[in-house]
Amino acid sequence: MNRILSLFSALLILSFLSSCIVFQKNNIDKKDLVNFTASSNNKIKAYVHWRFDFEPVQYSNFTYEGRKEMFRQILEETNCCVLVKKKKDADLVIEGNAYNKRNPARLIGWFVSAISLYVIPSWHEGQIFMDVKVKNSKEIKSYNIAGDSVMTALWLPFFPASALFIDNLNKTEKQTMKNTYKALFSQMKQDGFL
Repeated sequence: MNRILSLFSALLILSFLSSCIVFQKNNIDKKDLVNFTASSNNKIKAYVHWRFDFEPVQYSNFTYEGRKEMFRQILEETNCCVLVKKKKDADLVIEGNAYNKRNPARLIGWFVSAISLYVIPSWHEGQIFMDVKVKNSKEIKSYNIAGDSVMTALWLPFFPASALFIDNLNKTEKQTMKNTYKALFSQMKQDGFL
């Protein structure tokens, strides 16, 4: 009996590993994703603090430190700011909380798909959200960004393409985070912070 349960568990795990693909939904307006570079040589001293509350994504290797590093890189690409380690030394303070929302009911779909060995498909969407407070010497502004999202689909016919999509999960997750950061920068630029 234990051998049958072990075999069944192994089949479920293998079927899940090989039947998952990921799509980026691209629900951020493209005009908000335009790269910009500051024209001034006077760089703003920026202090940045992020808190991340992300539900772990299976197979993802995109860490919290990776998310912080991506923000730093995108900020440096704008050529507008230099990061400082202490809040008191900063002209611009950016404090944010980034998180994802996923429907808990998706587990029912996953369970039904797994029991049917993925003959019955299931899918769910995860979206990135940011609550950010930006402050300079003149004003304080709060941003609530509903960012980009990812659609994950599980179905047995995806088996042939799954090897291509496992790597795509990491790329897609990073791209959705990057798009959400760029949407934040676009709004900050419109409001005169950058």
